[in-house]
Amino acid sequence: MGQKRAKEALVIIGSSTGAIEVLDVIFADMQAENISVVIVQHIIKNFIHRVAMRKNNNSGMTITVASDGEEIRPGYVYFAPDDYHLILQKNKILQYSNIDKQTRFKPSIDILMDSIVPSTNKKVIGVILTGMATDGVQGMVHIKKTGGFTIAQDPATATIDNMPKHAINTGCIDLVATPEKIRETLLFFDKTGILPHNF
Repeated sequence: MGQKRAKEALVIIGSSTGAIEVLDVIFADMQAENISVVIVQHIIKNFIHRVAMRKNNNSGMTITVASDGEEIRPGYVYFAPDDYHLILQKNKILQYSNIDKQTRFKPSIDILMDSIVPSTNKKVIGVILTGMATDGVQGMVHIKKTGGFTIAQDPATATIDNMPKHAINTGCIDLVATPEKIRETLLFFDKTGILPHNF
């Protein structure tokens, strides 16, 4: 069963410990023309450009580190830089931020997700993957409240299950899925504009 959705999607992914391999599963050889992806990955400073370059070599999408003021494009995956918070203006303009909020992570998943606004022309899809602590949990609740669709990695497949498990416990998650199923869901939306319904 499915429900008709918007033709394009903005996918916001929050990921931490163990997620580099999960992102490989999701994006390796992926060809998607109707989705734009923005990722906050908790990682040691000065490594994110290397990660983006390696993944770009193995994906059908263009994978890069976000530039300040850049407008997102379908078929692109943008990693947040490792020394700024990243926000989206009107769900389309990437902007670096030094916003002063109490968070142990920079960039912060919550800060990116909390910048999302309700959208009528794009479906917003929030995804939270393996990781410790709770960064991204509040953001997933926000995405759900703004009309978005929310996906949590199945905790049984997570290296560290804190982030997806805490998100699931809020009751805001629409779909709990393995990395393979997350990939399948995004590709199906890209082709049909339809997301799972009634699980």
